[in-house]
Amino acid sequence: MSRLKSIRAGLTLVELLVVIAIIGILVSLLLPAVQAAREAARRMQCSNNLRQMGIALHNYHNQYRVFPPALVNSGRDLRPSPWHGHKGGVLNHTGFTLLLPHLEQSALYDQWNFSLPSSGAMWNRPLPIAGQNSGQPWEYGRGQLIDKTRLNDPDYKDFLFSTYLNVYHCPSDKKPGLRSFEDRGPGFAYAAQNVRRSNYLFGTGWNTDFAGDYELYNYSATWMHGQPRRKLYEFQGMFGNNGAAEMSMVRDGLSNSVAMGESVQQKLSAHFGPYWGAGVHGCCHGYVDMRVRTWVGGPNWSHINGLDLRSVSPETGQCTRGGWNRCVFAWVFSSHHPGGAQFVMGDGSVKFLPQRMDHKTFRLLNFIHDGNPVQLPD
Repeated sequence: MSRLKSIRAGLTLVELLVVIAIIGILVSLLLPAVQAAREAARRMQCSNNLRQMGIALHNYHNQYRVFPPALVNSGRDLRPSPWHGHKGGVLNHTGFTLLLPHLEQSALYDQWNFSLPSSGAMWNRPLPIAGQNSGQPWEYGRGQLIDKTRLNDPDYKDFLFSTYLNVYHCPSDKKPGLRSFEDRGPGFAYAAQNVRRSNYLFGTGWNTDFAGDYELYNYSATWMHGQPRRKLYEFQGMFGNNGAAEMSMVRDGLSNSVAMGESVQQKLSAHFGPYWGAGVHGCCHGYVDMRVRTWVGGPNWSHINGLDLRSVSPETGQCTRGGWNRCVFAWVFSSHHPGGAQFVMGDGSVKFLPQRMDHKTFRLLNFIHDGNPVQLPD
């Protein structure tokens, strides 16, 4: 009688370990590819956000023959300045708010009360906030509540600028939550009630929310007539406070001028922006220094993803500001995309600019009529 051959079922321990090792190797090879694919999708969505904003800027310009201001009646510069009939007083309305009708957010825009401030943030100046009387409790923007029946409810703080908007959020960064800095009252530059961060800044050249009106630095007429240019005019960006450029002013070419760019939410300080709907200090301005100043925070502090070296440990290279591990200053263009950040140019095109690019070239891209030729990196 023939003997039946035994049939082995299953795997030996050695074979099982080999299979597990092979699977581990395959997973280790596949995981970076999956992460890269996800980041590519997030970067594409971020690029689409900028493209939408570029179209919105052009639609705004078609309607008003000028680009929107980055900030209206900044609480950091209180010189009297008319804008839509208002003179002086803190309004802190952002250019992001003015773009809402051109970003399919007309319903949100129509509820905005532009006679009341979008933020009471000032620079420690005891002046009344526009739309309020001196001595009132700090409840700015009461006319900007989504639920109009609850205007007199002191505990209700769901403001319009608390709204989350996809178009102002780069998905490579965390979803912005609500932030409040109320302990120092409205005289604080970072005063905020339930404001929501965003991920983008306007290209304002050397201007910040401390600067005067945009037209103070606009000497295009003298240049057009062949007279000497003014120094500050050469460093003017496309946007500013209480004003912005007309297309004809962008003499360096719309395709060679930064309109808007990315900015990470987590920076050197927990107070820093950007913020899309509330004009908190650091909300809206993408600042580029006109020259390299090592005494500010190192020679590269205002470059793409530039670090403020005053808060970087020379031993470890890590940020020393607690959990805020990105030592990026308030107004600096930055992103979570590897190697650089995305920008929408004046012509509406979106470009990825590497952080390794020449610093001078990047500065010149942010000045709209400095008269210097630039070549974009490949």
